[in-house]
Amino acid sequence: MLYSRARGTFNDPNVLGAFLVLPGLLELQRLLAGRRVIRSGLALLLMLAAILLSFSRGAWGQFVFSAALLMALTFFTSRSSRERLRILLVVALGLVAVVVLVAALLSVPQVAALFTERATFEQAYDVGRYGRFGRYLLGADLALENPLGIGPLQFAKYFTEDAHNTFLNAFMSGGWVAGFAYLTLSLVTVAMSSRFLFVRTPWQPIYHAVYAAYVATVAESAIIDIDHWRHYFLLLGVLWGLMAVSRPYQPQPRAFRGAGLTPTALAPHGRPS
Repeated sequence: MLYSRARGTFNDPNVLGAFLVLPGLLELQRLLAGRRVIRSGLALLLMLAAILLSFSRGAWGQFVFSAALLMALTFFTSRSSRERLRILLVVALGLVAVVVLVAALLSVPQVAALFTERATFEQAYDVGRYGRFGRYLLGADLALENPLGIGPLQFAKYFTEDAHNTFLNAFMSGGWVAGFAYLTLSLVTVAMSSRFLFVRTPWQPIYHAVYAAYVATVAESAIIDIDHWRHYFLLLGVLWGLMAVSRPYQPQPRAFRGAGLTPTALAPHGRPS
Protein backbone atom coordinates (compact mmCIF):
# COMPACT_ATOMS: atom_id res chain seq x y z
CA MET A 1 0.00 0.00 0.00
CA LEU A 2 1.03 3.59 -0.62
CA TYR A 3 -1.16 6.48 0.53
CA SER A 4 -3.90 3.87 1.20
CA ARG A 5 -3.71 2.79 -2.46
CA ALA A 6 -2.70 -0.67 -3.67
CA ARG A 7 0.70 -0.70 -5.40
CA GLY A 8 1.70 -4.39 -5.31
CA THR A 9 5.40 -4.72 -6.02
CA PHE A 10 5.52 -1.41 -7.92
CA ASN A 11 6.80 1.87 -6.54
CA ASP A 12 3.69 3.72 -7.72
CA PRO A 13 0.00 2.65 -7.62
CA ASN A 14 -0.50 4.33 -11.00
CA VAL A 15 1.97 1.92 -12.59
CA LEU A 16 0.31 -1.12 -11.00
CA GLY A 17 -3.06 -0.11 -12.44
CA ALA A 18 -1.66 0.60 -15.89
CA PHE A 19 0.42 -2.59 -15.92
CA LEU A 20 -2.66 -4.76 -15.28
CA VAL A 21 -4.56 -3.43 -18.29
CA LEU A 22 -3.01 -5.82 -20.85
CA PRO A 23 -3.36 -8.98 -18.67
CA GLY A 24 -6.94 -7.94 -17.98
CA LEU A 25 -7.61 -7.55 -21.72
CA LEU A 26 -6.15 -10.99 -22.44
CA GLU A 27 -8.49 -12.56 -19.88
CA LEU A 28 -11.39 -10.57 -21.31
CA GLN A 29 -10.50 -11.83 -24.78
CA ARG A 30 -10.64 -15.43 -23.54
CA LEU A 31 -14.07 -14.77 -22.06
CA LEU A 32 -15.32 -13.32 -25.34
CA ALA A 33 -14.00 -16.41 -27.14
CA GLY A 34 -15.74 -18.70 -24.65
CA ARG A 35 -12.49 -20.32 -23.44
CA ARG A 36 -11.80 -21.17 -19.79
CA VAL A 37 -14.75 -19.04 -18.77
CA ILE A 38 -14.67 -19.63 -15.00
CA ARG A 39 -10.90 -19.38 -14.67
CA SER A 40 -10.63 -16.34 -16.91
CA GLY A 41 -13.61 -14.68 -15.23
CA LEU A 42 -12.10 -15.05 -11.75
CA ALA A 43 -8.69 -13.82 -12.96
CA LEU A 44 -10.31 -10.80 -14.63
CA LEU A 45 -12.28 -9.89 -11.50
CA LEU A 46 -9.10 -10.11 -9.42
CA MET A 47 -7.29 -7.75 -11.81
CA LEU A 48 -10.24 -5.37 -11.91
CA ALA A 49 -10.25 -5.25 -8.12
CA ALA A 50 -6.54 -4.41 -8.13
CA ILE A 51 -7.03 -1.71 -10.77
CA LEU A 52 -9.86 -0.19 -8.75
CA LEU A 53 -7.92 -0.33 -5.48
CA SER A 54 -4.92 1.34 -7.10
CA PHE A 55 -7.20 4.38 -7.31
CA SER A 56 -5.45 5.45 -10.49
CA ARG A 57 -7.87 7.53 -12.53
CA GLY A 58 -5.69 7.05 -15.59
CA ALA A 59 -5.75 3.26 -15.19
CA TRP A 60 -9.54 3.31 -14.76
CA GLY A 61 -9.99 5.29 -17.95
CA GLN A 62 -7.36 3.28 -19.79
CA PHE A 63 -9.04 -0.05 -19.02
CA VAL A 64 -12.56 1.18 -19.85
CA PHE A 65 -11.39 2.63 -23.17
CA SER A 66 -9.24 -0.35 -24.18
CA ALA A 67 -11.88 -2.90 -23.11
CA ALA A 68 -14.54 -1.12 -25.18
CA LEU A 69 -12.18 -1.01 -28.17
CA LEU A 70 -11.29 -4.68 -27.76
CA MET A 71 -14.94 -5.75 -27.56
CA ALA A 72 -15.78 -3.71 -30.67
CA LEU A 73 -12.88 -5.22 -32.64
CA THR A 74 -13.78 -8.74 -31.51
CA PHE A 75 -17.43 -8.22 -32.41
CA PHE A 76 -16.76 -6.87 -35.90
CA THR A 77 -14.16 -9.53 -36.74
CA SER A 78 -16.26 -12.45 -35.51
CA ARG A 79 -16.94 -15.11 -38.12
CA SER A 80 -20.57 -15.91 -37.29
CA SER A 81 -23.74 -14.53 -35.74
CA ARG A 82 -23.41 -17.12 -32.98
CA GLU A 83 -20.05 -15.69 -31.94
CA ARG A 84 -21.47 -12.16 -31.91
CA LEU A 85 -24.38 -13.30 -29.74
CA ARG A 86 -21.95 -14.91 -27.30
CA ILE A 87 -19.96 -11.69 -27.13
CA LEU A 88 -23.09 -9.70 -26.31
CA LEU A 89 -24.04 -12.16 -23.58
CA VAL A 90 -20.56 -12.09 -22.07
CA VAL A 91 -20.58 -8.29 -22.08
CA ALA A 92 -23.98 -8.14 -20.40
CA LEU A 93 -23.05 -10.68 -17.72
CA GLY A 94 -19.65 -9.04 -17.28
CA LEU A 95 -21.18 -5.63 -16.63
CA VAL A 96 -23.40 -7.14 -13.94
CA ALA A 97 -20.39 -8.86 -12.33
CA VAL A 98 -18.36 -5.63 -12.39
CA VAL A 99 -21.20 -3.67 -10.80
CA VAL A 100 -21.46 -6.25 -8.02
CA LEU A 101 -17.67 -6.18 -7.52
CA VAL A 102 -17.54 -2.38 -7.32
CA ALA A 103 -20.52 -2.28 -4.96
CA ALA A 104 -18.85 -4.83 -2.68
CA LEU A 105 -15.59 -2.88 -2.60
CA LEU A 106 -17.35 0.43 -2.01
CA SER A 107 -19.19 -1.08 0.97
CA VAL A 108 -15.87 -0.71 2.83
CA PRO A 109 -15.95 2.85 4.27
CA GLN A 110 -12.25 3.54 3.71
CA VAL A 111 -12.48 2.43 0.07
CA ALA A 112 -15.64 4.47 -0.51
CA ALA A 113 -14.07 7.61 0.96
CA LEU A 114 -10.91 7.32 -1.14
CA PHE A 115 -12.95 6.53 -4.25
CA THR A 116 -15.02 9.69 -3.76
CA GLU A 117 -11.86 11.71 -3.35
CA ARG A 118 -10.07 10.24 -6.37
CA ALA A 119 -13.00 10.15 -8.81
CA THR A 120 -12.61 13.81 -9.77
CA PHE A 121 -10.22 16.04 -11.70
CA GLU A 122 -10.55 18.79 -9.12
CA GLN A 123 -7.65 17.69 -6.95
CA ALA A 124 -5.40 20.43 -5.59
CA TYR A 125 -2.61 19.33 -7.94
CA ASP A 126 -4.93 19.34 -10.97
CA VAL A 127 -6.36 22.85 -10.87
CA GLY A 128 -4.87 26.32 -10.59
CA ARG A 129 -2.09 28.11 -12.44
CA TYR A 130 0.52 25.55 -11.39
CA GLY A 131 -1.85 22.57 -11.37
CA ARG A 132 -1.51 19.67 -13.80
CA PHE A 133 -3.41 21.34 -16.62
CA GLY A 134 -2.03 24.81 -15.93
CA ARG A 135 1.50 23.42 -16.20
CA TYR A 136 0.71 22.16 -19.71
CA LEU A 137 0.25 25.73 -20.96
CA LEU A 138 3.26 27.04 -19.06
CA GLY A 139 5.40 24.16 -20.30
CA ALA A 140 4.27 24.69 -23.90
CA ASP A 141 5.39 28.33 -23.74
CA LEU A 142 8.72 27.25 -22.26
CA ALA A 143 9.17 24.62 -24.99
CA LEU A 144 8.72 27.24 -27.70
CA GLU A 145 11.47 29.31 -26.12
CA ASN A 146 13.90 26.38 -25.75
CA PRO A 147 14.28 24.36 -28.97
CA LEU A 148 17.02 22.28 -27.30
CA GLY A 149 14.89 21.63 -24.23
CA ILE A 150 15.80 22.27 -20.60
CA GLY A 151 17.19 18.80 -19.84
CA PRO A 152 15.82 15.66 -18.14
CA LEU A 153 14.22 16.03 -14.70
CA GLN A 154 14.41 19.83 -14.82
CA PHE A 155 10.71 20.61 -15.33
CA ALA A 156 9.87 20.31 -11.62
CA LYS A 157 12.49 22.95 -10.80
CA TYR A 158 10.47 25.44 -12.83
CA PHE A 159 6.92 24.46 -11.89
CA THR A 160 7.18 22.53 -8.57
CA GLU A 161 6.06 19.20 -10.14
CA ASP A 162 6.81 17.04 -13.17
CA ALA A 163 5.03 17.64 -16.46
CA HIS A 164 2.70 14.63 -16.15
CA ASN A 165 2.43 14.66 -19.93
CA THR A 166 4.82 12.49 -21.94
CA PHE A 167 4.48 14.55 -25.11
CA LEU A 168 5.35 17.75 -23.23
CA ASN A 169 8.05 16.02 -21.21
CA ALA A 170 9.75 14.84 -24.42
CA PHE A 171 9.94 18.43 -25.69
CA MET A 172 11.17 19.63 -22.30
CA SER A 173 13.81 16.94 -21.76
CA GLY A 174 15.27 16.59 -25.25
CA GLY A 175 14.05 19.59 -27.18
CA TRP A 176 12.05 19.75 -30.37
CA VAL A 177 13.83 16.75 -31.92
CA ALA A 178 12.90 14.47 -29.01
CA GLY A 179 9.38 15.87 -28.81
CA PHE A 180 8.61 15.31 -32.47
CA ALA A 181 10.34 11.92 -32.34
CA TYR A 182 7.98 10.63 -29.63
CA LEU A 183 4.97 12.18 -31.38
CA THR A 184 6.01 10.59 -34.68
CA LEU A 185 6.64 7.22 -33.05
CA SER A 186 3.15 7.25 -31.51
CA LEU A 187 1.35 8.34 -34.68
CA VAL A 188 3.26 5.97 -36.98
CA THR A 189 2.73 3.01 -34.64
CA VAL A 190 -1.01 3.62 -34.35
CA ALA A 191 -1.38 4.17 -38.10
CA MET A 192 0.70 1.14 -39.10
CA SER A 193 -0.84 -1.22 -36.55
CA SER A 194 -4.38 -0.21 -37.57
CA ARG A 195 -3.72 -1.72 -41.02
CA PHE A 196 -3.56 -5.23 -39.55
CA LEU A 197 -6.68 -5.14 -37.36
CA PHE A 198 -8.79 -7.08 -39.86
CA VAL A 199 -6.08 -9.35 -41.23
CA ARG A 200 -6.95 -12.99 -40.43
CA THR A 201 -4.08 -14.55 -38.50
CA PRO A 202 -3.87 -17.28 -35.84
CA TRP A 203 -2.93 -14.59 -33.30
CA GLN A 204 -5.55 -12.02 -34.27
CA PRO A 205 -7.23 -12.04 -30.80
CA ILE A 206 -3.90 -11.35 -29.09
CA TYR A 207 -3.14 -8.66 -31.66
CA HIS A 208 -6.40 -6.90 -30.82
CA ALA A 209 -5.62 -6.99 -27.09
CA VAL A 210 -2.09 -5.60 -27.54
CA TYR A 211 -3.33 -2.96 -29.98
CA ALA A 212 -6.08 -1.79 -27.63
CA ALA A 213 -3.66 -1.65 -24.68
CA TYR A 214 -1.09 0.34 -26.69
CA VAL A 215 -3.59 2.88 -28.03
CA ALA A 216 -4.99 3.43 -24.53
CA THR A 217 -1.48 3.81 -23.09
CA VAL A 218 -0.54 6.43 -25.69
CA ALA A 219 -3.77 8.27 -24.94
CA GLU A 220 -2.99 8.19 -21.22
CA SER A 221 0.51 9.53 -21.91
CA ALA A 222 -1.17 12.89 -22.56
CA ILE A 223 -1.94 13.17 -18.82
CA ILE A 224 0.92 11.26 -17.20
CA ASP A 225 4.60 10.44 -17.73
CA ILE A 226 4.92 6.92 -19.16
CA ASP A 227 8.50 7.05 -20.42
CA HIS A 228 9.67 5.11 -17.33
CA TRP A 229 7.02 2.36 -17.65
CA ARG A 230 8.74 -0.86 -18.68
CA HIS A 231 5.49 -2.37 -19.93
CA TYR A 232 5.08 0.52 -22.39
CA PHE A 233 8.19 -0.63 -24.24
CA LEU A 234 6.95 -4.23 -23.99
CA LEU A 235 3.68 -3.21 -25.68
CA LEU A 236 5.55 -1.26 -28.34
CA GLY A 237 7.90 -4.14 -29.16
CA VAL A 238 5.22 -6.84 -29.15
CA LEU A 239 2.94 -4.76 -31.38
CA TRP A 240 5.67 -4.16 -33.99
CA GLY A 241 6.67 -7.83 -33.79
CA LEU A 242 3.08 -8.93 -34.44
CA MET A 243 2.87 -6.52 -37.36
CA ALA A 244 5.99 -8.09 -38.87
CA VAL A 245 4.72 -11.66 -38.67
CA SER A 246 1.23 -10.63 -39.84
CA ARG A 247 2.47 -9.04 -43.05
CA PRO A 248 2.51 -12.30 -45.10
CA TYR A 249 -1.19 -12.80 -44.26
CA GLN A 250 -2.27 -9.51 -45.82
CA PRO A 251 -4.38 -9.84 -48.98
CA GLN A 252 -2.15 -9.30 -52.00
CA PRO A 253 -2.90 -6.94 -54.90
CA ARG A 254 -4.44 -8.46 -58.03
CA ALA A 255 -1.15 -8.19 -59.92
CA PHE A 256 0.46 -10.60 -57.45
CA ARG A 257 -2.54 -12.95 -57.44
CA GLY A 258 -2.58 -12.98 -61.23
CA ALA A 259 1.06 -14.01 -61.27
CA GLY A 260 0.26 -16.96 -59.02
CA LEU A 261 2.04 -15.52 -55.98
CA THR A 262 0.66 -16.20 -52.51
CA PRO A 263 1.47 -14.80 -49.08
CA THR A 264 3.48 -17.94 -48.40
CA ALA A 265 5.46 -17.52 -51.60
CA LEU A 266 6.21 -13.90 -50.79
CA ALA A 267 7.45 -14.72 -47.28
CA PRO A 268 11.16 -15.61 -47.12
CA HIS A 269 10.62 -18.72 -45.02
CA GLY A 270 7.02 -19.55 -45.69
CA ARG A 271 4.06 -18.77 -43.51
CA PRO A 272 4.95 -18.19 -39.83
CA SER A 273 3.87 -20.88 -37.41
